[in-house]
Amino acid sequence: MFKKLCCIFFSLALIFGFASANERIAGDNRYRTAIEISKKTYENSDYILMVNGERYFDAYAASALAYNLKAPILLTDDGGVGEFTKAEIKRLGAKNAILIGGENTLGPKIEKDLKSLGLELERISGADRFETSIKILEKIREITDISSIMVARSEADALSSSAYRRGNIPLVLLDKSNITEVKHLGLSITALGGENMINNNELEYLSAERIAGKDRFETSKIIAKLNLEENEAKDVLLVNANSFIDALTVSSYAIKNNMNILLSPGDYIEKETGSYIKENSPKIIFVGGESQIASDTLKYTKPRPKGRVIDPNKPMLALTFDDGPAIGSTRRILDVLKKYDQRATFFVLGSSIGGERAKTLQRTNKEGHQIGSHSYSHPFFTKLSKASIDSELSKTSDRINATIGKRPVLFRPPYGDYNSFVRSNSPYPLILWSVDTRDWESRNADTTYRRVMDGAKDGAIILMHDIHDPTAEAVERIVPALVKKGFQLVTVSELFEYRGGSLKAGVAYSSAN
Repeated sequence: MFKKLCCIFFSLALIFGFASANERIAGDNRYRTAIEISKKTYENSDYILMVNGERYFDAYAASALAYNLKAPILLTDDGGVGEFTKAEIKRLGAKNAILIGGENTLGPKIEKDLKSLGLELERISGADRFETSIKILEKIREITDISSIMVARSEADALSSSAYRRGNIPLVLLDKSNITEVKHLGLSITALGGENMINNNELEYLSAERIAGKDRFETSKIIAKLNLEENEAKDVLLVNANSFIDALTVSSYAIKNNMNILLSPGDYIEKETGSYIKENSPKIIFVGGESQIASDTLKYTKPRPKGRVIDPNKPMLALTFDDGPAIGSTRRILDVLKKYDQRATFFVLGSSIGGERAKTLQRTNKEGHQIGSHSYSHPFFTKLSKASIDSELSKTSDRINATIGKRPVLFRPPYGDYNSFVRSNSPYPLILWSVDTRDWESRNADTTYRRVMDGAKDGAIILMHDIHDPTAEAVERIVPALVKKGFQLVTVSELFEYRGGSLKAGVAYSSAN
């Protein structure tokens, strides 16, 4: 076995040894990373594009505009423009700022901060990300002639294509609400993504060509190969496939330096990305800090075991818990999960994070469980405006980040209440459930136990609430019983990695089957 492992690692060294990344573009956080990218891309600029660093889905189509204006994409949060960002704007000598997104995303405080720097302001905003992308296209057409566009629904496809699209092929985010308008733009159209993203009927309606791989990693490789063939772009900027903001802000640097944007899960290289590296021996620059792209990422071609190994050939399901964090009941659940080395996903309320409950959340994160957003105050989301949706999600994200140092990537709408408007304004996948224990109603450990065991099957997502003591009592029996039956208890993201494919923002999922 030792000899076999040595051969494996030696082979990996042969594949990736020449592809060592001797450069990294990174700051202490996404805001500082955007500044570092700006410094490396522009000595000066008349324009900047300002984007909310947490609610940036309006800006997925902004890279072509940034390139045409020779402008960096800089980030702010709801609290105002940071001092380091202000200093970068001054260094650039910028005279104009284009705000990407509505006042709910970039509010009066940000406008005031930018005006205090002497900038003239312009805003590009639509009712949602899809309309905003059309308005960005209209702005680009004021600057340069456009004969073709690309359309996408996947954020990963949209952003990894930016280096290939350059400034003359803008991106439009496609939705049922704008597909007719897109068709009548009078432009040649290429669709990014497979039939699960843009179906063949839509492709035919748009008279579009398609660029697609089996997943985001293969699609980014195909795009990189096209860029190599057509533009002699060989070298690579490696970005985290789950942190789209770095891919957005680095797009101008990629275009200016004739580079490709390839994707990584963060601590290893997917097969398709690895094959591009092996075939082309590119220079590789990591984008983002160690938490985004690990220094030894190129050494690994599979997820690394971290104390436990998930067997894809054995059944798995996701236990999920809403409305926490609590103190006693949540900690009882954590105790039994730890005892059996299993994982779960906790959808927390921003308003509940504080004091001892914050300590519970920190423990939850430390022990390897996934933490998702369940909103700030548990409202019915179908009754909210876009501004209120943004507020509920951003406040919760900020509270989670302040407590554990990272932000959620999943959202469960309270009551499972959502519609197309909620989906189009969610920067996260919407995680529902296939088994509802109704533990909040029964408050009975035996009933909860029975409903979980009756509904347990491969790919299931099971809903419980960790704020109730009877639920904790039930889980103390459920975990060993499921393990005895051969189930692996995994996080929602792990479940979809092994069973359901990649999760997409604005799409609702009730199981991984």
